[in-house]
Amino acid sequence: MRAIEMAWRLGLAEADLLATLGDLLLNQDQPEDALRAYEAAFEAGEPSPARLLRAAEGFLMAGDADGAAKMIARAEDARRTNPGSFDEKQAVTLLRLRAEQARQTGQFDDAMALCEDVLKLDPLDGRTLLVLAQLQQDAGQLEDAAMTCERAARVKGFEADALIRQAQIEVRRERYGRAAELLENAQVFQNQPHVGRYLEQVRRLAAMDEQRAWVGKD
Repeated sequence: MRAIEMAWRLGLAEADLLATLGDLLLNQDQPEDALRAYEAAFEAGEPSPARLLRAAEGFLMAGDADGAAKMIARAEDARRTNPGSFDEKQAVTLLRLRAEQARQTGQFDDAMALCEDVLKLDPLDGRTLLVLAQLQQDAGQLEDAAMTCERAARVKGFEADALIRQAQIEVRRERYGRAAELLENAQVFQNQPHVGRYLEQVRRLAAMDEQRAWVGKD
């Protein structure tokens, strides 16, 4: 990375190299530096749709909604200028990224509408289903959120994340036994230490809940 930064300072770095530097800086949790690298890359050459979308997704993962908005705007401009440059999958991804950016900036109605637009085009977009579930959960629509998680759990590669999200919803509904069952299933798909710790906490809550129920019977 240092070699790329040196080439950048000397004006010797090409667009693709600068974009790679942006990726590396995002991975190191330096979104402001990453944004400067991306902007320099895009001044040096026209970025591919894949590169723009990857950059936007990286900013969203870093929690930098402003950086993501700039990449999304650039992608939308590129699509308007050259509609054929974006294939159908990339067009759907752009919609999803807009939805995620709207959610992060508190534009919940817009985010939900964008999620619905994505799912009309691709009902099995697991990431969008999880974004929608989060929005529904935030809005207190817990039954809808749980059903959306069930849909996401049927999409290959998203099983664990969907089950964990649904478990969090069940904890909020104080259905601790069901939440523990969901977390156990999530661990089968992808064993994660932090999820294991959460599972132990939920199991304790479920045991306490069961104990209270027995006391109530007496």
